[in-house]
Amino acid sequence: MYVFTKDDLQQNRPQKRRISGKGSRSFITKKRALFAVGLITLVLLGGIWLQKTSTAYAIVINGQQTAVFDSKSQAEQSIANFLKKKSQEIGKPVTTPDKIEIKKVQVEKKDRMFAGNTDKILSEQLSMLVPGAAIVIDGQEKLIVADKESAEKLIQKVKNSFTPQGKDLIVKKLDLKEKIQVAEKNVPVKEIIKEDQAFQLLTVGTEKLVTHIVESGESLWSIAKDNSMKVEDLEAANPQINPDKIQIGDEIKLVKAEPMLHVTAVAEYTEVKTVPFGVEVISDKNVLRGKETVKQDGKDGSKEFKYLLVQVNGQQIDKQFLDATVLSKPVNKVVVKGTKLVLASRGSGGSGQLMWPLRGSITSPFGYRHGEYHTGADIDGDIGDPVRAAEDGKVIYVGRDGNYGKLIKIDHGDGVQTWYAHLSAYEVSSGEKVARGDLIGRVGATGRAYGSHLHFEVRINGNAVNPLKYLD
Repeated sequence: MYVFTKDDLQQNRPQKRRISGKGSRSFITKKRALFAVGLITLVLLGGIWLQKTSTAYAIVINGQQTAVFDSKSQAEQSIANFLKKKSQEIGKPVTTPDKIEIKKVQVEKKDRMFAGNTDKILSEQLSMLVPGAAIVIDGQEKLIVADKESAEKLIQKVKNSFTPQGKDLIVKKLDLKEKIQVAEKNVPVKEIIKEDQAFQLLTVGTEKLVTHIVESGESLWSIAKDNSMKVEDLEAANPQINPDKIQIGDEIKLVKAEPMLHVTAVAEYTEVKTVPFGVEVISDKNVLRGKETVKQDGKDGSKEFKYLLVQVNGQQIDKQFLDATVLSKPVNKVVVKGTKLVLASRGSGGSGQLMWPLRGSITSPFGYRHGEYHTGADIDGDIGDPVRAAEDGKVIYVGRDGNYGKLIKIDHGDGVQTWYAHLSAYEVSSGEKVARGDLIGRVGATGRAYGSHLHFEVRINGNAVNPLKYLD
């Protein structure tokens, strides 16, 4: 172990610096001179600053300095005057929720202002509240209007605008789908909206984006029509699509207005409809066929129908039938129609009384042929060609009859009958009533026939007559 000796300690002791008396006095003098110069400079600068600035009073809003005045009373009066002026402009007492302080500050004189210069600054930085009313829809505050009375009038105006109108309508119920409340409160002046704008928002609403998937058979025009939109608006909302080539499954954007309120109206609707008169036909066998006379003019009746209509914001969503009441019964028109058939012959020419049962050439006329008497006229035709009734009448026979083959007989009244023979098929039954031109059978070659044709007979009081004299 090493032990320090007294000599070791003496050797390591710091040596004192010797300064002459003259040098020490010079150093102290310099320090004092520098301090004096600094102090004088500070005093001079302070004096200059004090000449340019002075004590003032600043309006501090929520911690932010806004305007500076000579006195505290000036600052306070400026705020009071501003709120008073705004109250007069709006017509309601204006208050502010902001924290306003008047603080003593030192500012340059050029930054001071008079009370009249503060209006713009306070308008921009001061929150202003006035008594108003909030319209609360389903628990959410949606609109702010001037007062409770304005809010209630506005809501009633909305309901009135969607009330069904018309002398034949009786409104049974008028309700708002949404739950409405009016809350009176102090509201920001800037958030109060005018009645027209509020009405527009409540009834039309703001734009809402809805998508539609194109289905079979739809076009851009039909989609626009179904959604009460213009094709141009639909195209503007979907610039990526080709209007002429939309495909099934394409997604179309629909920008639709979404009203804030939905008014449901239930009304009873009365509608009077005309009940057309019928036509009653009376057959008279004493009047020539084709002649008609009006025995009684017809008169329409009327019937009252009651419906229950359901509308939402003016659009009908349901219509239910309730009742119908006959106001006046219709009176039928009575027509007397002649049924008497008189066939008049004009030598070898037709009288126009009967229509041709089959269009074709005459292959064998009425009268004697090869020593036999032919009781009808044969009209050429192919098997299956349609055979039609020559006149109105009643089918009295359908079946086979010897040489006639398949035969149909029609009685036209007043002793007039027509026969249709050699048929391949029947299209009517015995006892059936037919009208002129009705399909009754098909051309054939049944019975004693040489090739397909129609054997057509006209019989008056049982006697066969030449059909060609009575055909068109």
